[in-house]
Amino acid sequence: MATTVPARVLSDEDIADFNEFGYLVLRNVLTRDEADHYRNVILGMIPPDLTIPKPWKVKSGRIKPYHAGYGDQETRRGHEDNAIFDTPDLIPLLCHETPYRAAAELMGSAELRAQDGTIGITLRSDDGPTLTQNLHVDASVPETLDNFTFSPAELTMGGAFYLTDVAPHGGGMYVVPGGHNLVAETARNDPQGRHLFGNWVDIKGFPEPVEVTGSAGDFIMTHYLLPHCASNNRNERARVAYFVRYARLDHPFYPPPTPSASRYNTLQLRALSPLGKQLLGLAPW
Repeated sequence: MATTVPARVLSDEDIADFNEFGYLVLRNVLTRDEADHYRNVILGMIPPDLTIPKPWKVKSGRIKPYHAGYGDQETRRGHEDNAIFDTPDLIPLLCHETPYRAAAELMGSAELRAQDGTIGITLRSDDGPTLTQNLHVDASVPETLDNFTFSPAELTMGGAFYLTDVAPHGGGMYVVPGGHNLVAETARNDPQGRHLFGNWVDIKGFPEPVEVTGSAGDFIMTHYLLPHCASNNRNERARVAYFVRYARLDHPFYPPPTPSASRYNTLQLRALSPLGKQLLGLAPW
């Protein structure tokens, strides 16, 4: 596995902050006009009569669009064909150079796959608790293992483009700053560390999470062991986000698959940059 990374986009302070807090806000990755464009593309997916298709998930004002056929266990990993939104309009987000370069620095390798490509729309909700999910981690380690390996190759990097301004109480992601280190310490001290808190899907007793606010065009990058959860949006404007995940090609448990020759149509291929083709497995590194 090559460890050479592209030209730096992160400062030494950025890297230190990520290592300490487990997340980083990359400011102004998109211009405001670009963020508005992608926001309108996503909102245009909602049927005008508000008949939400059955594959879509709706809870506490949070809409998660999915393709028909979504729902089996493998699909829920979040990067299979019937979960990902990689239309020509959205491929530039999935394969954007700036968050890729940041991820490459933090993950110690240029040879990554871009995955996920899911969408979150959080409407105003006036009722219910602030947090709409249990505090959890998106571990990239199978539940059949008794513990994490904590190896660099196991690391995955999650991220979200905020396509609208996310003010306080605006439906932003909630995280436990430094919680990735606390998860690692707790797991290392228990031979069944992978299985704690119901396989880390309902974390109790950790510090209170805080909301990650940001501006339209910001990218929120998170460590795979960072405890986080979704929240209600108390503000008038819907929060729109597009999610991306990066994995190393040498991931020990979920090596990114090579797509079939027919996976992408002509319009998708035209939308792909040379980097995008590498990130999606259509060209070698």
